[in-house]
Amino acid sequence: STFHGLGFEVAAEHLSRTYLPQYSPEALMEQIVQRITDAYRSEVEPKPGATALLQELARQGIPVAVVTSNRRPLAEAAFRRLGWQDFFRVFITAREFGGSKQSPEIFRYAASQLGAEPAQCLVFEDSLPPAQAAVFIGMSVVAILDAADRQHWQQLSALAVDAERDFTQL
Repeated sequence: STFHGLGFEVAAEHLSRTYLPQYSPEALMEQIVQRITDAYRSEVEPKPGATALLQELARQGIPVAVVTSNRRPLAEAAFRRLGWQDFFRVFITAREFGGSKQSPEIFRYAASQLGAEPAQCLVFEDSLPPAQAAVFIGMSVVAILDAADRQHWQQLSALAVDAERDFTQL
C-alpha cells in the first residue's frame, strides 16, 4: 500500500532514489510494468460480483464506461482474460486523457461519451479522490471497499449513495 495512488513513474523514481540507486528509474519502470502486466494477464481477479453486475447491465442494455488510472495494456490484458472486453462502450485511461482520476473532467468526458449528463451516471469507485471528483460534478457514487485504501473507507462511504464490500451486495 506504500505506492497506492502513485503513478508507476513516481514509484520507479522513489525506488531508484531511495532503495535501488544502482538502477535507473527507467529500468525499474520497465520491470514494474512487465511484472504488473504479467499479473494482470494471469492472476489478478475481479472483485466478487463484478462479472455478474456487468452481465446484468449488458442484458438490460445499460451503457458502461470504464475510467482507469491503469495503463491501457494492463486493463486490456485483464479484460481479455476475464471476458470483459465487450462490456464497455467507453474505455478511458487517465494517461491518454491527459489527466488523472482525481479530475472531475475525466468523469465529465466519460459521461459525454456515453451521451449522458453527469447526474444520470452511477460511478462504482474504490478510491476516495476519484469518488470526490465524480460527486463534484453531480454523479452518484457506489463505494466499493478496497483493502489498499481502507484508511479512507469512512470518508468514501459517507459521500456515496451506497457502500459495499464487493459487488455481490448490490
